[in-house]
Amino acid sequence: MNQQRTADRACDREEAFLSVMAYVPWQELQAVYEPENAWRCGTLFPELLKPFARGGCRRG
Repeated sequence: MNQQRTADRACDREEAFLSVMAYVPWQELQAVYEPENAWRCGTLFPELLKPFARGGCRRG
């Protein structure tokens, strides 16, 4: 009987989650880096270059 209550609670929690939708725009090939520069940047595609800012969010 205790197992049935646990299963019922699990079902209730699953129903509480909402479905989500993602929008990912179509990416068209614009330009590419030269191989040496791509290796240094970590990507072949300039529009994907998103440098990491150390320290996270800084509030002034």
